[in-house]
Amino acid sequence: MLEMRRNTAGRKLVYKDVKFKATDPDENFRFARFLSAGGKWEVGLRPMLFGVRASLGQVGAFGPCVDYCAGDKFADQVNVLSALLTILEALPEELSEREMADYFPYQEVKPMRNDPECWAKLLSLAGEDFARSHALSAPDALCQ
Repeated sequence: MLEMRRNTAGRKLVYKDVKFKATDPDENFRFARFLSAGGKWEVGLRPMLFGVRASLGQVGAFGPCVDYCAGDKFADQVNVLSALLTILEALPEELSEREMADYFPYQEVKPMRNDPECWAKLLSLAGEDFARSHALSAPDALCQ
């Protein structure tokens, strides 16, 4: 099961019992970075101008194959990243970038709290237990 704690010294995420292992952030994933057991995939949080993205890509690739705008709220960033990590637990590492991109839902509206359809699809992929314990912030007033 996925476990997350926020370190009082900063935005450090700690996960246990997953096939991704926390590693040092780098220039692509400056807030959080996780590597798959076989070293093929990396997933994490990337700062952008107006928030943070939760992204998945092959190590050394030009860009991510799965990329979600998680917004500017820390709790939403953690929830979107946690959904990705939970879903990835059940997937074989041998999948291609195209297969990964096709497996995950496409985000139509940014940030994720404003795209309930995409979030619902992610929750469905992550499973019932995950869905019961993870919710995003209320949508922005203009998107309701």
